[in-house]
Amino acid sequence: MSIRTLFLGLLLFSFSTSLFSSEKTKIILFAGQSNCRGKGDFSKLTANDKAILAKAQKQITLALFEHGKKTLKPLDCFKAAPGDTKKYGPEWFFGPEMFMGMELSKQWPNQKFLFIKHAVGGSSLHAAWNINWSADIAKGTPDERRPRLYYTWIDYVKEVLATLDMSKYEIVGMVWVQGESDNPGMKKGPKYEYSQNYKKNLTTLINQVRSDLKQPQLPFFCLQIGKLPMTEIAGEMENVYALRHDGKKGEGKYVYPMYPQSHYNYEGMKKIGTNFGELYIEKCRDLID
Repeated sequence: MSIRTLFLGLLLFSFSTSLFSSEKTKIILFAGQSNCRGKGDFSKLTANDKAILAKAQKQITLALFEHGKKTLKPLDCFKAAPGDTKKYGPEWFFGPEMFMGMELSKQWPNQKFLFIKHAVGGSSLHAAWNINWSADIAKGTPDERRPRLYYTWIDYVKEVLATLDMSKYEIVGMVWVQGESDNPGMKKGPKYEYSQNYKKNLTTLINQVRSDLKQPQLPFFCLQIGKLPMTEIAGEMENVYALRHDGKKGEGKYVYPMYPQSHYNYEGMKKIGTNFGELYIEKCRDLID
C-alpha cells in the first residue's frame, strides 16, 4: 500500500472516530519475530470468538507491514504463506493483537484503537533488532539478510503517525513478542552469547523506542521467553511488564500450547493475546478510562 493510500484510509478512519467518540484514538504498537506475526489458526475461532471480533472490528484498525506490503483494515487475520500452510495446516493466521484487541474492546466498548505492527520471523535481538546493528554483529548469523529491523519498524511507525492529526491520537503502549532466536537452549554456542546480552539489548531497545517516540513513560509489554531476563527487566524498569509463561504443555492460564512443529497454535495464541489484554487492563487502565 502506498503512503498516499494509507493516508486516505487513515483520514476516513479518523473521520469515523470523530463521529464515534470525542475521546482520542489509542495507539498500541507491536513488534518482534514469528510469534508476534502469529500462526494462530483463524479457522478455529468459535462462534463466540467471532461475535466478539465483529464488535472489536468496529473499534480497532490494524496498520500492518507484512512481507513488504503495507495494509490498513479492521482488526483481522492475514493470509498464511504457502509454505506455512503446508507445514502447519491453516490458510489464515492471527497474532497476539487479535485476542488482545478483543479484550480491550470488551473493557472499553466505546473506545477506538489503532494497532501498528511489523514483525519478522526468525529475527534476533542480538543482530536484526539490535539498536547498534552493524554488518560485523550480523556476520555469520541468519540475520545477515534481515538488517536493521528496528529502524525499518520505527520508520514504519513514524510513517503512519505522520498521516494522523496527533491531537486526536495517543500512543498508549507497545507489545514485544520476541526472544526465541536469542534463547540459548544450551550452555554453549552462539545463542548463549545472545542470551547473555539480551538484558542490555532489550533495555536499550525500550529506551530507544521511548526516545524516538518522545514517550518516556510508554508502557512496554513483553512475553516471557524461556530463561531470558524479561521478568528481571520488568522488575527494574518503570512501566515495563512481562507476561508470565509457564510453558507449552499441561494446563493453566499461562500455558501456551504449540503445534508439533513449534509456534503457538489457536489455543496458545488466543491465551497469549487474552492475557496481554488482561495485563494491559490491570496495569494501564488509567490511560484509557
